Amino acid sequence: MRLQRVVIDHVRNLHDVSISLSARLNILFGENASGKTSFLESLHLLAYAKSFRSHHFKHIVNKDADFFRVVCQILESDHQLIPVGIEFKESRLRMRAGGKNLKKTSELAQHLPIIIIHQECQRLLTDGPKFRRKFLDWGVFHVEHGFINAWRRYSRALKQRNAVLHSKKGRIAISHWDQELKESALVIHDYRQRYCEGFLPILQDCIRSLMEDRIDITVTYQPGWDISQDFKAVLDASFAQDSRRGFTHNGPHRADIAVKAYGVAAHESLSRGQQKLLICAMLISQALVYRNHSSKDCVLLVDDLKAELDQEHVARIMNLFEGLDAQIIMTATEKEALEPFYFDTYKTFHVERGCITEVV
Repeated sequence: MRLQRVVIDHVRNLHDVSISLSARLNILFGENASGKTSFLESLHLLAYAKSFRSHHFKHIVNKDADFFRVVCQILESDHQLIPVGIEFKESRLRMRAGGKNLKKTSELAQHLPIIIIHQECQRLLTDGPKFRRKFLDWGVFHVEHGFINAWRRYSRALKQRNAVLHSKKGRIAISHWDQELKESALVIHDYRQRYCEGFLPILQDCIRSLMEDRIDITVTYQPGWDISQDFKAVLDASFAQDSRRGFTHNGPHRADIAVKAYGVAAHESLSRGQQKLLICAMLISQALVYRNHSSKDCVLLVDDLKAELDQEHVARIMNLFEGLDAQIIMTATEKEALEPFYFDTYKTFHVERGCITEVV
């Protein structure tokens, strides 16, 4: 899967962007605040129907406009060309793909699997389980096609169970939702566990490629409850505690990936540069698993790769990127900051005051 022509209207400071991308490597360079990250944000909007910089669409719209729009042409692996677009206008978000209106963001995500490496990715290590669950579930969603339905079923049951807990109606009122939770929880766990069985060995290979062998890093999937016990029994045992709290304590919604170095949380034992290398390894591994399962490639967005890394480690990452055979879109402050390394096909673009121009 490749992005071809990208058209962007009124996203932050970008001005009437219309460019054709290389199928392999694309480097956008320019000064800080010139619009490089806004370009990556636009593609992220197109894939996720949300920004990695703001929770409010109105803050993304250029101050001189009343809407934003991002449209691109996607070349599928079967050489089919599919237009995909997103527009925010009059406080309403509209999504389209292949000439059809989309109602669910998951439909948009299926058309455009994007992985982004940027400064906020540090939260994978420093913040709570929520961010690591999102990371895990992106991979499971794109590999296990039944996952989204199981997750929706579980989420509905969890919402209803929590409402009953809050109302203090007792065990009888909650029994139906316990059964729904159990059935869907086991499906979700099975999908996640199977995904991790493929992901974790690939991750260790990537870690060895990017980091020194002497660093002892372990990554462990934690399902969110004691899986040695029947899940229904776990819910029964925690009923009194759940009733006091008003919410369900155990289940897939509490899952995590424990990332440790030398037996200690990675963000407490690794330097900032080492943390960035580890995060790059995690995200590149996710792209490799996606390719192995789907025979397709995702798109990688990489913002300011050189920050906190020396040239040797940048070269190691670029070497892994080249082996992905994926389309990569990167930003840098200077044209020379990211050499194309082993890439035979690449394009460079200069970004200045919101204008993006291909450098021929």
